[in-house]
Amino acid sequence: MKIFGPSLSTTFLLTLSLTQGFSVRAQPLGAAKLQAATPAQPTRLNGVQETELPNGLKVLTKEVHTAPVVYFSVWYKAGSANEQLGQSGMSHLLEHMMFKGTKTRKPGEISAMLQQNGAQFNATTFFDRTNYFETLASDRLELAMKLESDRMVNSLFDESEHQKEMTVVRSEYEGGENNPGSALTKAVRLAAYQVHPYRWTTIGFRSDIENISRDEMYAYYKKYYVPNNATIVMVGDFDTTTALANVQKYFGSIPRRSIEQSFITPEPEQQGERRVTVRRAGTVGQVEIAYHIPAFGNPDRYVFDVLEGALSGGRTARFFGALVQSGLASSAYAYDYGLRDADLISLSASAQPGKTNAELEKALLAEVEKLQNTPISADELKRAINQAEAAYIFSQDSVQAQGSQLGENAMRGDWRYGETYLENLRRVTPADVQRVARQYMVERNRTVGYFEPILPGAATPQVRTAANTDTPAPINPILLTPAVKTNAAPQTVAAPARPTPTKSTRVVLGNGLTVVVQENHANPTVAVSGALLSAGAVFDPADKPGLADFTASQLSRGTQTRSLLDIARTLEDVGASTGVSGGQEYASVSGRSLSRDFDTMLDVLADEMRNPSFPADELEKARQQTLAGLEEARQDTGTLSDIAFMNALYPAGHPYHSPTLDEQTAVIKNLKREDLVAFHSNHYAPERLVMTVVGDVDTAKAIASITKAFGRWAKKGNLPAISIPDVGAMAGKAATANAVKPVVIAVPDKAQADVIYGYAGHLKRSDPEFYRVVVLNTIMGSGLASRLGVNVRDRLGLVYGISSATDASLGAGPFAVRFGSNPQNVDKAVAETRRQLTLAHDQGFSKEEVEKAISYITGTYAVTLSTNAAVAGQLLVAEVYGLGSDYIQKRNGYYQGVTVEQVNAAATKYLDPTLGTLVISGTYPAKQ
Repeated sequence: MKIFGPSLSTTFLLTLSLTQGFSVRAQPLGAAKLQAATPAQPTRLNGVQETELPNGLKVLTKEVHTAPVVYFSVWYKAGSANEQLGQSGMSHLLEHMMFKGTKTRKPGEISAMLQQNGAQFNATTFFDRTNYFETLASDRLELAMKLESDRMVNSLFDESEHQKEMTVVRSEYEGGENNPGSALTKAVRLAAYQVHPYRWTTIGFRSDIENISRDEMYAYYKKYYVPNNATIVMVGDFDTTTALANVQKYFGSIPRRSIEQSFITPEPEQQGERRVTVRRAGTVGQVEIAYHIPAFGNPDRYVFDVLEGALSGGRTARFFGALVQSGLASSAYAYDYGLRDADLISLSASAQPGKTNAELEKALLAEVEKLQNTPISADELKRAINQAEAAYIFSQDSVQAQGSQLGENAMRGDWRYGETYLENLRRVTPADVQRVARQYMVERNRTVGYFEPILPGAATPQVRTAANTDTPAPINPILLTPAVKTNAAPQTVAAPARPTPTKSTRVVLGNGLTVVVQENHANPTVAVSGALLSAGAVFDPADKPGLADFTASQLSRGTQTRSLLDIARTLEDVGASTGVSGGQEYASVSGRSLSRDFDTMLDVLADEMRNPSFPADELEKARQQTLAGLEEARQDTGTLSDIAFMNALYPAGHPYHSPTLDEQTAVIKNLKREDLVAFHSNHYAPERLVMTVVGDVDTAKAIASITKAFGRWAKKGNLPAISIPDVGAMAGKAATANAVKPVVIAVPDKAQADVIYGYAGHLKRSDPEFYRVVVLNTIMGSGLASRLGVNVRDRLGLVYGISSATDASLGAGPFAVRFGSNPQNVDKAVAETRRQLTLAHDQGFSKEEVEKAISYITGTYAVTLSTNAAVAGQLLVAEVYGLGSDYIQKRNGYYQGVTVEQVNAAATKYLDPTLGTLVISGTYPAKQ
């Protein structure tokens, strides 16, 4: 388990918003000479202060004054491990119900108040805990305390709200069931654990979700949601004395209660290999092998972190060479969840086409055997520790990452765990890794799972008319203003926190490369963001769609002086990263390192971009890995719906037209090395490259470093300009006979359908109306308090998540509403979506809705700018779209100047529910 964001080995993150979270992973140590994971109990450590109120509520505070934001969270020791059979999923369903009203706040009001105050908020449930968090401007910290203290004791659990939210959670469950890998993991856990409640996942069993009673859930809430079972974590820009006084004000009067802890039966020692097979529709096989490992606090958990890093910690790790590069697997990982009780370490792999599960299993076990027979090298150990150290330092960029780490470790048993993690990790030896491999990763202690795909026919779009989607549903006059009303008057919302006006420096090198640098010395890290405006998919040859993307993906596989492994070792040895990836309009460039390694990172990035060698052997390996990914995508309802949607809106030859999976497969199979060499030669040039650098650097030295790395890159001249024709949504209106005939992509064995409804737009990022349309979409489909969220999700319970957005960049992208739904609910969800669009188009929005949306957009900006990477991204946006060097300082003012009349005019112009394409991907029932 890794505790510092992306782990030192593979990053297996189950990010399940507003519900199941992921637990950052646990930490290892080795032999008896290593310290135990629970040190002495200081009140303060590394800037963290622990305080306990008389009612037993623990409070962890850490002042970080780098940005005017604060992370506030409440963590309860109540997760799926506290459930009984018949109640699986209760912790998670309860978490949803905590947004459904208290004695003084209506359902949805908490979300609405947080959104209008510019908070980024959510809640997550995992095996050992549930948490509720807000990241918001520091002057609004007291609001978060007020809301969390209210729902700690006053949540209502109204039965009608329970039934609606049950259907939402069931929709979330169905979305997870679409993933064969998730289905395999569930089966493996059920086999590996016989008695411990870790055997079921946090989402629970469908039958339990549907049958948990309101009274059972309320009793669970009253049992576990008490101050002496909770920990508050605050990290950010606040004064500890004042903050603790406010915690006492809002939480101090809540009485402690005795908690009758249910005994959790420890998992008996496994005494023989167990095997399980999942057979369902799919395209490629998958294998997962799980071994029991000790509980949190056992020194061997540190050792497992090093072991996982050696197996899957990047391209230098063993799985990449032995399974991926060998052509056996498209991906392979080693991970654990970092749980409080005895956990599992899992080894998983997905087969490349033509490879069998038996071959995958043999290869995975061969790597285990190597660990058992031969200690890892000193270089592998050093690399794992260096990556962990870098990950820890990177995590300090964000108050939310710091707070999450403290909370996770507090729920496992000791918040100090992360504070002493690196010290304990450095004590691990190669002999320790060999010892735990021999002790735990043995046949009698393992469970082997196979996913065996039942190969379907190729998924092909079928056009047919769906019931209840031909015309908008009639408008219910009772719901003319569906926005949630709150008890707080709009004028009480505080002014948004202003982004720190740090000055950036812009220079253009002699070869035309544009560089923007902004210093931030709060943390010894640096982030690079860039755009190569001459190398996007808009420049693909007509007969080779995807060439730009594939070329970008090959840059890191070898240069004139470095092999793939040379590049990987240089970066991974210091925990740095670089990336060049394709995009529709331009190739994206990224880099991240500790400030001490900035020059090393830049040197590698420049070498990749300037001097790729496109080695033939690596090209063939990448070809097979890409083809394997395309084969897996044939069962991905989201990918299939995206492709069909863009193809329906944009004709062949348009830059936004998306090649089908068959077309992509044909291109990848036939691409030659000369194609990549030619594309790079013709399109990679410094005069169309913009790079932004933010972090712990000296501006003059940073510019000098970039000049050294990129300055000798010669201009090409005569590079083609980006040209994206505007197909115009309204231009195609005459061809639309006032009916929406869906493109249905039949994908068998899917519990949830992915749905997209929308049409080609005609709004670009440079258009003055851009800010008005962002406000429009914030009201319409951004978050739980949006019109679509309130009506389609909360009121009707038809979806888990729904959003609307207008894609406006260098070209005019589509307007789209996206959601996932049970196939039986698709028609109703589409009808309600179109009804809400009709309502917005015909009657517009209220002044209150517009004010709240603007408050949210401007209020969250300070939170957005709390990391180096985010600031670098915003500086890049300003450069690419010509918004000016002072865009960050002026951005909120653009939104504050938007009026309700302008938003309503935009709704009339840009929303049209009679026009559009409906794409449904999944096991959608045929209509008679």
